[in-house]
Amino acid sequence: PEVKASTATIAQISWYVLTFFAYLIILVFGFISLFLSNQIGKISFRIILIIITFMIISAFVGITIVLNKKLTKNIGYLAIKPFNFVLKRLKKSPITTKDVNRFIDDFYNNASFLLKNINKLKWPFFYCLIGVIFEILSIYIVFLSFGKFINPGVVVAGYTLAMASSLASLLTSGVGVYEAAMVATFVGLGQTFALSLSVVLVYRVIAFWLFIPVGLFFYKRQIDENIDR
Repeated sequence: PEVKASTATIAQISWYVLTFFAYLIILVFGFISLFLSNQIGKISFRIILIIITFMIISAFVGITIVLNKKLTKNIGYLAIKPFNFVLKRLKKSPITTKDVNRFIDDFYNNASFLLKNINKLKWPFFYCLIGVIFEILSIYIVFLSFGKFINPGVVVAGYTLAMASSLASLLTSGVGVYEAAMVATFVGLGQTFALSLSVVLVYRVIAFWLFIPVGLFFYKRQIDENIDR
């Protein structure tokens, strides 16, 4: 009750934007690290470097599009057509151009607020960057725990491609797809399947599954407090 919807929206958008730029910085570092490795001649290395290059270019293209409000709206109008085709088959209300305009206007209003207070985003950006670095560092430490020293770019590539692939899995919220993509990337970059699978399982237990009971505990406690009120 103490947090307004507009404040929560701005906070969430800020987190997405700052984390996106943090990912981009780390991804460029990973690309350079892989490019300078001695295994660049391998086909699997080249394929993954091409994928990373595509992701970096797509990010910059996306930023360029977002900076143009009119272009963003035009793309939005085109994007709703396939969604409306599916919604029509499901007998659901279609997304209208009015909905698109409202969403994009709200987005740019929030973005304008952020840009007017950009100096206050320095520390939040730093914390997002540190969060991404520690996430990747934790995977590297798991590799070390198995006695394996690897190119940091391998971990960056595995983490980034796993994050990107998990977006395609709506039903499971990335669970399963995330792990498979990370294992596949590690194997493609020269690690054995047994080591890759072991590292990913240990990392996911520590970073994801281990904290689910903790989250459920606080979630249930919050619900109970709301009921008591």
